[in-house]
Amino acid sequence: MNKEITIFIIDDEKNVRNAIALLMTSVGFTVKKFASPIDFFEEFEPSTLGCIISDIRMPIMSGLEMLKKLNNDYPLSHPPVILITGHGDIHMAVQAMKNGALDFIEKPFDNQNLLDKVNHSITTSIENIENNIKITRTKEKYSLLTEKEKQVFKLIVQGVTNKLIADELCVTQSTIEARRVKIVEKMDSKNLSVLVKMAIILNVLEI
Repeated sequence: MNKEITIFIIDDEKNVRNAIALLMTSVGFTVKKFASPIDFFEEFEPSTLGCIISDIRMPIMSGLEMLKKLNNDYPLSHPPVILITGHGDIHMAVQAMKNGALDFIEKPFDNQNLLDKVNHSITTSIENIENNIKITRTKEKYSLLTEKEKQVFKLIVQGVTNKLIADELCVTQSTIEARRVKIVEKMDSKNLSVLVKMAIILNVLEI
């Protein structure tokens, strides 16, 4: 399993990159090392299972700037980010976490502490990828609905009865029932609760 996981190490200090790489490879992770976020972005492929470990203070592009670019360019498909911070960078690290960084670790760091954070980030990465797949598939199914079926879908998930939907849309109840069958078929949903979950994913239903 670890061989399928990539740990991206970004630090302008070669000795730090190598030390973290040695630690990660010792537990079986695949490692990619970069001297700067710019080098990293030249090779990065979205939806990679893994974790990014980056220094926060680097020339040209900081760890915080890198995180903002990841969020802008790959909002749903970049691995979790762990930042390495010096004592004076704590405020920056807190700002980074507000911008989506998973965690930060202070220099000098404890190896086991870093490994624990990486393992937590891997769990998060797996959950993110699975969630993104679910979102993509749900959107694909929803795109198969006609505009009239989407109207009915939005009312169904709000708990509106077929009769009331028919009255609101000025059609017969049998027409709504037929559209409902089509919706269930196209959305591949077993019951109403599944449709409601899909509606939440699609932001069609507020919770």
